[in-house]
Amino acid sequence: MAKSNKRRNRRSSKAKSWVSTANRSDGSPLAGGRSAVGSGKRAGRPKSGPPLSGPPPRNRFLDSLRGLAIVLMLIDHAASYWFDQKIGLGGVRFFTRLSMPLFCVLLGYFLPPDRRFRWTRYAQILAAGVAVNLLYWPRNGELEILVSLLTAALVGTALGRAAPLMLITMLFYQSDPSARWFDYQLTLVLALVAQGVVLRRFGPIVASVTGGVLLAMTVSGLWIWDTDTHRFLVWFLLPATGLVAWGTRFPERRIPGTEWLGRYPLTVYVVHFYVIALTAMLVRGTWVQP
Repeated sequence: MAKSNKRRNRRSSKAKSWVSTANRSDGSPLAGGRSAVGSGKRAGRPKSGPPLSGPPPRNRFLDSLRGLAIVLMLIDHAASYWFDQKIGLGGVRFFTRLSMPLFCVLLGYFLPPDRRFRWTRYAQILAAGVAVNLLYWPRNGELEILVSLLTAALVGTALGRAAPLMLITMLFYQSDPSARWFDYQLTLVLALVAQGVVLRRFGPIVASVTGGVLLAMTVSGLWIWDTDTHRFLVWFLLPATGLVAWGTRFPERRIPGTEWLGRYPLTVYVVHFYVIALTAMLVRGTWVQP
């Protein structure tokens, strides 16, 4: 009986240690910070004895995924602002659609289930959103994606363990009034962020099912019409989910050339936006809506 209790206590201790490590991870895919996930063994934790003190090690693969999302968005903005490329099947901006669901799944994966607001992180996203929208709003009359992501983070954090319910917002996409003010309307962003919450809470199998349901509804036209280019974002939701799941499984792997971008995503994002937009203004005299 004593040995059985010891085994149960060890299993309980390991589970609590994993949750604690994950909760100390980055609260946003755009704010950098620590992002260690996975078991104590993969994170370099000793097999026995007390846990190591100090912050957890970084998840290099998730840093790489943040960097990859930024690279794809940079290519997308350059194709739009510099070359007036439109979003369509087979074009460059079709493949760069992966960036947005990748950001959303990462954001949802790191939302705290205990309703603990990370005000410093959210303030950083807000500051970056204000900086970007000083250029974006006057030209396009819409709020850029950082504001949508920040809104989703606040809503998801407030919901806590009920955050997966944000998936049902997909049912209201076609009547969403936020489409007037947001480049990426809130029903779309909330649903994609909820996919990351499902991945964290229930694992890749359940997340594959929910992602498949969203994809089926989109392909059938029940959620997003065939004329709406936002449907391509949902097409890339399952690949984005798979990449994040892979990153939590193998945190030491990385995508060459992108890891350092993922460590300073907000700074890189704001700088790249201004460089691309201002260059387009100087060379072409204008810059187009992405």
